[in-house]
Amino acid sequence: MSFDQILDLTMELPLTEREILIEVLSKRNIEEKRKKLALYYKDVKEDVIKGTLQPLSLNEIINQLDAELTK
Repeated sequence: MSFDQILDLTMELPLTEREILIEVLSKRNIEEKRKKLALYYKDVKEDVIKGTLQPLSLNEIINQLDAELTK
């Protein structure tokens, strides 16, 4: 099923059901990002323990974190 087909089917739902769907999808996205962040933290923690973590600027850290969260 294509993305457009999914959108078309979604638009056939009553407004309240679409709002619930949006809320459910939003919460699932938040949970997925939370899990990715936890895995990223675990990897960084292991690198700190091993002593293989390289110093980074704040911008580099933010960019890496953004990249991890958007995978």
